[in-house]
Amino acid sequence: MKSNPKGEEIFKEYDKTKTLSDATRRQMINILVAEMTESYGPNFKDGPTTERESLLIGEQLFGEECREALSIIRHSTDKAVVKDKMRATFEYRQKLIHDQDATSSVLDVFHRFLTYLN
Repeated sequence: MKSNPKGEEIFKEYDKTKTLSDATRRQMINILVAEMTESYGPNFKDGPTTERESLLIGEQLFGEECREALSIIRHSTDKAVVKDKMRATFEYRQKLIHDQDATSSVLDVFHRFLTYLN
């Protein structure tokens, strides 16, 4: 991270404030993921082999309701609506992540997710 100009800015912000803003933290994550992808390729794995239990309180969507939510996520420009539908499809995304036979990645299906990370 220190070899990246943005990485140096992140370290300077942390040294000065002893904390990171949300925007800076997102930049740091993007830099780290880019470096990991460059080092290990786009298909690196995070390691866990068992499914994690969800801590979600909200209702999850399945079947036709999930497909409708996916369509809304793809076409909506309302950030609040997209985030709500992302929460409601969390378990679907987790299954997609852990499906070894999946033909698409989570970011293929949920490409709007990247829009709202920045």
